[in-house]
Amino acid sequence: MPGAASASRTQKTFFDATADLYHAPSREARARRLAELAHMGVDVVRIYAPWYTFSPRPDAQNMPDGFDPSNPRDYPQAAYDGLDETIEGIQNHGMAVILTPSGPFPKWASRSGRSNLKYPKPTLFRDWIYSLARRYSGNFEVHGRNLPNVGRWAIWNEPNLHTFLKPQFKNGRPYSPELYRQLFLAGQAGLQASGSGGDQILIGETATSSGPVGLNPIPFLRGVMCLNKRFDPIGDCEPIDADGWSHHPYGYNFAPHQKPANPGMISMRRITKLTRALGRVARAGGTERRLDLFITEYGILSKPKSFGVSLNQQAGYMAISEYLSWLDPHIAAYGQYLMRDDPDVYESAFTTGLRLATGRKKPSYRSFQLTLLPKREGRRSLLLWGYVRAVSNRKQVEVYVKDNGKRPRLLRRVRTDRAGYFKFHNRYRAGRHWFARVRFGGRTIEGPRLRAYSLP
Repeated sequence: MPGAASASRTQKTFFDATADLYHAPSREARARRLAELAHMGVDVVRIYAPWYTFSPRPDAQNMPDGFDPSNPRDYPQAAYDGLDETIEGIQNHGMAVILTPSGPFPKWASRSGRSNLKYPKPTLFRDWIYSLARRYSGNFEVHGRNLPNVGRWAIWNEPNLHTFLKPQFKNGRPYSPELYRQLFLAGQAGLQASGSGGDQILIGETATSSGPVGLNPIPFLRGVMCLNKRFDPIGDCEPIDADGWSHHPYGYNFAPHQKPANPGMISMRRITKLTRALGRVARAGGTERRLDLFITEYGILSKPKSFGVSLNQQAGYMAISEYLSWLDPHIAAYGQYLMRDDPDVYESAFTTGLRLATGRKKPSYRSFQLTLLPKREGRRSLLLWGYVRAVSNRKQVEVYVKDNGKRPRLLRRVRTDRAGYFKFHNRYRAGRHWFARVRFGGRTIEGPRLRAYSLP
């Protein structure tokens, strides 16, 4: 029998299901999706929480009279009902929650009183985080029941993009790192004041690149940590105390193993540049300890997006992405964005889901549960690497080959390690496809048939 994967560490599986859970059309639909996520082996569900959505009179220039932004009882309960039920449901299904409080924010929380994105007031953000932490402390009663405790937080979504935080530049110089540092420290202070200072807190949540207006991830990281281009300290900043840096390494119209045109883009191909940079930050004293990287949002765009890949190619690219993530010992989590595609009716729609907008399952739905990557190594050698999600013990996996004009045949049976990974070598043959099967949860899962990939 071939040996199991050499990696002894494990990665958490994150899944951003905000659209399917918080915005579910009914409680029944939310319950179905929760059961599905739990069955698929998701560890942590990410919920994006815009400050604007949960605030009273968010378009008013001035904060409502008598409103205490630190008191969870002063916020409109109707805005929180869906979030309360989502968090309860996630934890009732044995999964954890990571909450990402972010912009846009109420206009009264800006310096001008007229913006949802520009110059948020860190002191008011601290108050809102304090109210959230009190609400989800495990001791806050709503409708006659105590809400659960949320022990994981990620502060602000993609703050290196002007889509989520402004201004990115001030007087011709980068300003968003300084502004975001203020917001992170304010959010952290709110957690500490509420008694939740021991919760896991992630910093960053960076977008893969600068976009039309913004900063690429590594310059943004250096700015947040008060370091120059050589990673030397600037000014008199205290080291950041966090539990990890979070990032969204989308490639968009690039394959995960393809070098993007923008040299500052941190896609899956360049993910190790970011983990190495985090090591340099720690050595420079920018953080109290070396931070691991958490991929909290990621996906492969597929058809019907104009530059999306085929549905089968999406499954193959997801396998490559997870393999590249697994290779780096400083990546602590791998994330998937979307269960169901956005309706393809607007330019920025995401088609990274495991289901089409109609609800039909893509091949990636099965490969998410049972990942297999056939990777060429030289002219004749092939590495078959895979992962069975949601294993509680070692599983036996059957790997099959399919040659042109022939029926599939069993290549090998292999057992996973305790974390769910497996790998073995075999001979490469042109035109051949590979797939895997595993008996799981009382039924057999068969992954999609994939060709071999050559990685740099």
